[in-house]
Amino acid sequence: MAGVARSGRVRSGRLPALLVVLPVLLAPISASARAHLLSATPAAGSVVAAGTLAVSLHFDAALDPVRSRMMLTGPSGAPMLMMVPPPTDDHAISTTAPVTPGSYKLHWQVWERDGRMTEGDLPFSVAP
Repeated sequence: MAGVARSGRVRSGRLPALLVVLPVLLAPISASARAHLLSATPAAGSVVAAGTLAVSLHFDAALDPVRSRMMLTGPSGAPMLMMVPPPTDDHAISTTAPVTPGSYKLHWQVWERDGRMTEGDLPFSVAP
């Protein structure tokens, strides 16, 4: 067989080439395994009404709901950890929070079931 010695081992001339090509072939697999935010309510940059805000984030990967978090920072500047109830959809996290007029930032951190973490910020405003 070409490229294989009688002992069944890869010839030493082929090993360096394999070591160079293998990471290149595997890179798209590991890069695409990260969760991406598909949709968010409220949307980034949106203006919502004061009252009880429904927050929902949908991702393209199955999440670990126990380790996933959302933190809301409002006009006072004090961050508030949001309680996330057990999800009905393993690709989403949702909760509610009381909001008053002003600027807000929702910081989210989600963990995929395979252990990868993704995070981001979602700014929005509450109308007076």
